[in-house]
Amino acid sequence: MDPMFLIRLVIALLIAFILFYQARQLVDQPNRKRAFLLGAVALLCFTAFNVSVGLGLELGILQELSAVAGMLLFAGAAVSLVLSLRSGEHRADRARATAQAKAYAEERKQALAEKTEREKPTDNR
Repeated sequence: MDPMFLIRLVIALLIAFILFYQARQLVDQPNRKRAFLLGAVALLCFTAFNVSVGLGLELGILQELSAVAGMLLFAGAAVSLVLSLRSGEHRADRARATAQAKAYAEERKQALAEKTEREKPTDNR
């Protein structure tokens, strides 16, 4: 078996686990939670399809159903994420990012002011 196949398999399973974990932590964000869960299950469907192809299994319609289910679940995750954005479930994230950006800009401004203050030539006449 190709080592790259195993690496892709492990990465897909790791991302699916991360999405499940993220979804589990969301409380009052049903669309966002649904998007993470659908994305994780879509990854598992794609992984099952890739494993069956990688192992050379001929499962016929089951392989095709796995791939189609993965695509439909992925589309559902995208729609759910758009619904989440439209319903304002990401406002807290945006507010936190804005506050962090403002704090960083203020730190940079202060550091630049200190640097220019240190570099000012002193006039000792």
